[in-house]
Amino acid sequence: MTAEAGFQPEMDAVLADPVFIRSPVLTRLLVFLVHERLANRGTKLKSYAVAVDGLGRGADFDPQVDSYARVQVARLRKSLDAFYAGAGASRPYRLQIDSGSYRVDLVPNPRTLNVATPAVSIQDESRSWSTRRFWVVGLLLVLSVLIGAAIWWTVDQRAQTQLWQVDDFPTIQMTQMGDARRDPTIDPVLGDAFRQSMLLALTRYESLRVHDRLGTVADYELRSLVRRSGDTATATLLLVHRRRNQVIWTWTGDMARDPLTHQFDTDRAVSAVSFMIGQPTGVLHANERNRDRTHATETPYGCWLGFMSQLQDSNRVPSGPLIDCAISWFNTTPNNPLAAGLYSWVLVDRSVNAATEAAHRDALEEAIQVAETGRQLNPGSTFAELASLRAYAFARREPELWASTQRALTLNPDNMDGVGMAGLMLTLDNRPEGLPLLQDAIARHFNPPAWYFIGIYMHAMMQEDVAGARAAVERASALRHSMPIIQMMKAAVEARSGHLAEARIAWRAAEKMAPALRIKPAYAFDRLPVHPALRRRLLIWLGPVLN
Repeated sequence: MTAEAGFQPEMDAVLADPVFIRSPVLTRLLVFLVHERLANRGTKLKSYAVAVDGLGRGADFDPQVDSYARVQVARLRKSLDAFYAGAGASRPYRLQIDSGSYRVDLVPNPRTLNVATPAVSIQDESRSWSTRRFWVVGLLLVLSVLIGAAIWWTVDQRAQTQLWQVDDFPTIQMTQMGDARRDPTIDPVLGDAFRQSMLLALTRYESLRVHDRLGTVADYELRSLVRRSGDTATATLLLVHRRRNQVIWTWTGDMARDPLTHQFDTDRAVSAVSFMIGQPTGVLHANERNRDRTHATETPYGCWLGFMSQLQDSNRVPSGPLIDCAISWFNTTPNNPLAAGLYSWVLVDRSVNAATEAAHRDALEEAIQVAETGRQLNPGSTFAELASLRAYAFARREPELWASTQRALTLNPDNMDGVGMAGLMLTLDNRPEGLPLLQDAIARHFNPPAWYFIGIYMHAMMQEDVAGARAAVERASALRHSMPIIQMMKAAVEARSGHLAEARIAWRAAEKMAPALRIKPAYAFDRLPVHPALRRRLLIWLGPVLN
């Protein structure tokens, strides 16, 4: 057997294991090391080559100060040992990486060597046939139970797989109301142009499925009527839930004629309306959330809906069922951009609470790999891009953060959640470009989430603008949220204003939400995407409370 012929099936078996399926980092590393071994470069590998070529680190990686490559290879070594102690225990050969080496070897599996075959002896030749029959029947019953359980497990696994492969996101189509032959104020040409622009804008929201074919019946119908009077046109929209034939939302807005082009400006109306419909807390998804609260974690759309509701509250997901559904969805359809984005979000949150620095780095690296793979396979996905942006921000990789921000803003500039996320992460990185993005998102968002105002607060704090910081924390406090950092911000601004009693009340509220603050007040910033200058300034403001 050639080396290639032996290594390839063994590597394929390892990569099919769920541990490797869930870890792009381990998969990429193992494939790289095996390929290097087959090219006879295994013994010559150094930490720099493993980190840069095998794990995708930048060319400025310094193995003298960064043990990332060694940590990942050690993790791979343990994962291989675990595989061959479990699912791969019966395989005649195994992949092995000796301690202190980056070389992968194909060696006999010691678990399959010298396996003694138990001797079978008949102790009592006069055993009665009835006794033997009893044992045979019992064995057959046990086998039938095991076979039945295996069949049930296989059917259940297939059902679970099919469940996560179903596209159950709501569908929408758009139609025109009115008859221009009877009502001369109706402009069917402008109405059709408005409709086409609206459909294009709605397709940018990945949580909707837009139908534009005649004869199709969608879950929702957006009915439009455009009337024209001189230099002004008025659009009226009705969003109808088809099965209940119920109007759930109406909108009316004017479109002015451009004096230079003499064309009616539909862009402003299309931008506002598409966001109000397609945004996670917009009218359509709010209707779905209120209509059926039982499917929160049982389907792709239900998982996404519950996840997005939680993100509006705190920009992170502590809920077990939501984490479980994100993992299940990604494991079944890893190329789906929404599934990849949700799983990357989970990994970033996991990195914040990791027990060790190695686990923290591993979770962040995997979050980046998952989000980047989803983005590259789906270059038009705003959500996958935002997941990448968030992962880069938490990893404090500034060049990648800036590039991801520009891509997100280009993909869907009308999605205020994307604009707000980009603005927040840039502001937390102490970059001046973040503030106008946040201000724009707040001005145009019909329901800005509390975490928008964290960025506004941080900017005001860095300017020693106590009044601006107070206004931001008051706006955030008035909204639904579960973030201890907002209570910390309130404590800081009260302390800076000399109101120590109010500051201590707010700090106790923050400690109640995050008990670790009682031990280490700086805990909230150690692993968050906060620039050191912002961290120092906030701790200065909090000084009277902490001392």
